[in-house]
Amino acid sequence: WEYKPGYVLKLLAFYSDLSYLTPGGLTLAQRDADPRAARPATATLPGAVTQKAGIYNRTLQGGVIHEAQFTPRLQHVLSVFGANTHFENPFITNYEARDENTAGFRTYLQWVNDPAQQSAVQWKWLNGAEWQQTSTDIINYGNRAGKRDTVQAADKGKADQYFFFSRFQAIAGNFTFEGAASLNYYGYSYNSNGRTKVNFPPQLMPRLSMSYLFTPLVTGRLTVSRGYSPPATAEVRASDNVINTSLRPETGWNYEAGLRAASRRGRAMLDMAVFYYRMQNAIVRRLHDDGEEFFT
Repeated sequence: WEYKPGYVLKLLAFYSDLSYLTPGGLTLAQRDADPRAARPATATLPGAVTQKAGIYNRTLQGGVIHEAQFTPRLQHVLSVFGANTHFENPFITNYEARDENTAGFRTYLQWVNDPAQQSAVQWKWLNGAEWQQTSTDIINYGNRAGKRDTVQAADKGKADQYFFFSRFQAIAGNFTFEGAASLNYYGYSYNSNGRTKVNFPPQLMPRLSMSYLFTPLVTGRLTVSRGYSPPATAEVRASDNVINTSLRPETGWNYEAGLRAASRRGRAMLDMAVFYYRMQNAIVRRLHDDGEEFFT
């Protein structure tokens, strides 16, 4: 809705309802006997069919974006967003129900060179910040043939993250240059037999890239960037109901080169890339003997 020239209000929203069954894993002997079977019962645990093992996830997400073009050179953008997720997982050993609520905002100012001047270098520079918080309410029940039974564990968690970012882009002839960086803060807390709180050190994430237009149909590019990914809620508190405060964020540097070419009439396009990426502190999934998962 452009309520006056240069001032626009946008609404984005979607709803998803997802469900699927999780038959579980088989031993080698069970696979050889019937590779289409679900995980069978044991002397101490029922099977996947009896427990109606599956995933049920209903999510509603939405946001409002306001764009204000103050002058031909200066623009301000503000977005406010939120999400609600109801998640259920009947599992072999328990029945997990999780409700998550997320709220956040993002804002930035963008400057560009004077569009009225025919400058040899076209540039734009934006600076901004983003904040996001997710509250999680998790309860694990006993699973009685796909129905909730007595409460086994209950936790309330909260994850907070915010970061400041800057991005500069310039186009000069056939060259395009881009430099960006963000300073990221992340932490989480749980209320379970007291208060567990973890705050990670601030992380700087730079990105440098360059592309060159060899011909109107062929472009080459180079990129160097650093990635940072803190542990997710479902990794910190996995299905074994243990809050794992030892997990560290995943980090890594990515080096990439690419070439893009198109046919003269635009009927075909080729995009090739070569990259090298080495992750530090990779978070990997492990299983206890009873099939409950944890991460390390």
